[in-house]
Parts: sequence; C-alpha cells; structure tokens
Amino acid sequence: MLFRSLSDRSDSQLPEHVGNYAQPFSAAPCEAFLAGLRDEGNCIDFFGYYDPTPGRRTVESNEVYGHESDTDSYDFALNAKWDLGAISLTSVSGYVDYDRTLANEDGTPLILLETQFNDSIEAFSQELRLASNEDDHPLSWMVGAYYSWDQLGSKVLQALDQSVLTRGEVRSLQTTTSYALFSQLQYRLTDRLRLVGGARYTKEKKNFVYDAFDANPFGTSLLPPPVAGIDNTLREDPVTGKIGVDFDLTADLMLYASASKAIWRSEERRVGKECRS
Repeated sequence: MLFRSLSDRSDSQLPEHVGNYAQPFSAAPCEAFLAGLRDEGNCIDFFGYYDPTPGRRTVESNEVYGHESDTDSYDFALNAKWDLGAISLTSVSGYVDYDRTLANEDGTPLILLETQFNDSIEAFSQELRLASNEDDHPLSWMVGAYYSWDQLGSKVLQALDQSVLTRGEVRSLQTTTSYALFSQLQYRLTDRLRLVGGARYTKEKKNFVYDAFDANPFGTSLLPPPVAGIDNTLREDPVTGKIGVDFDLTADLMLYASASKAIWRSEERRVGKECRS
C-alpha cells in the first residue's frame, strides 16, 4: 500500500518589471532593451510605467489576487494478490485528489494582466484480474475487469483593468468514465513454441463543459466576445484483439510474430455552443 500527502503554502515568483520603450514614449524600443539590459526610467512600458525601485528583489505589485501558491495533494495506491490454489486474484486500486490555487502578478502597480488559477483533479481506478497458477499445464490464461473515473476542473480569474477595461472568468470541467473487460490466453504447443491471443473491450464516456464570462465592471470592454456555453460528450466503445506466436530460439533470444485488429466506434454529442459578450 502507498499513501502520500503533500501540502504546500508558498509564495509564487513575482516578475521584475522590464521597460521596453524609449522615454518619452515612442513606438521604438529603447536602446537598453535591444541590448538585453534593464534600464528602468529610460525605458518604460506601453502605459509609461517604469519600476522606481532599483533592487532586484523589490517588486511593485497591486495584489489583486495576491501572490500565494497553495497546493494540497493526496495519492493512494493498493496492490493486493490472493493465491486461491489453481488460480490467483489480483486487485490494483488507485485514488488521487489534487487542488491548487496559484496567483500570477504582472510586476507593476497597474492592473494589466493579473491571473489566478484554481485547478482540481480527482481520479479513481480499480482493476481486478484472475489468472491461472498451473505452470505445468499447457494452457495459461488471464481475465480481468477495469473501471476508472476522473474529473478535471479549472477556474481562471483575470483582471485586465488598464489593458482591455474588464475582468474575466473561464471555467471548464472534464469528466471521464471508463469500463473495460480483457483477457489473454497462452497455449504451449512445444517447450519452445507458444500460441498467444488476447482481446479487450472498452466503453468510455467523456464530457467537457466550458464557459467564459466577461465581468465588464467598468461599463465598457475591449475584450472580444468570449466563446461560451460549450457542452460536448464523446462516447467510444472499441474492441481490440491480438493473436501471435512466440518461439524461444535460445534461452536468451525469443522470436515472435503477431497480428492485431481494432473495431472502433465513437459518437459525439454537442449540447450547445454560443458566443456572447
């Protein structure tokens, strides 16, 4: 069994402002910027700002979303095997729970592009396998079943007060559910020659929801209308199979030949898609 927990409370790296236009403002880059040097005061940004503090570790900021990085993660895994005489049963389980909040600054007291990322992951998987234990029998086999579920969520907040006169929010959620049945057979024709085959059936459903909002707190916005209202579902149920032969040329060298084929069926359903401002 494996269990791992992680908790992180730290500050994200804040950027140091670098001006790239000549002072007074013109569309031409300043000489220091072209030379790869930082020369605040003589070099300004598009809005005429420059960092008045010369220290490399002193950063101007506005703290709209702060600058913290908070992460919580939990991982669990369990592998178990039971010997039942002629057969054995194996169970493989896994679970993940992850949450993160990360804020990014633009390195100025202006609110040009401030972003906060909020991400979450939750996933569970379970596999069960039955396999033969009789090594002296020419036929060996394994059958199994698999299930998994995962959910990926994201919410992004952005403040663009001085750049495009608005604040925005983007949300997305993807959920996947998967089932599978599988098997593998091996028949020993001679001590050196074996016939092998296998098959797998998988049924998977994936749903993706996406929305974007222009909060527009200032009465006007230069942001293009965001793509919003997306709700798509994809269903797949492929069947795959394989057959082949293995031949032990020597104790350290094996030759093999195999052929495989997949029958793939998928269906996509789109609930809605629209653009709005």
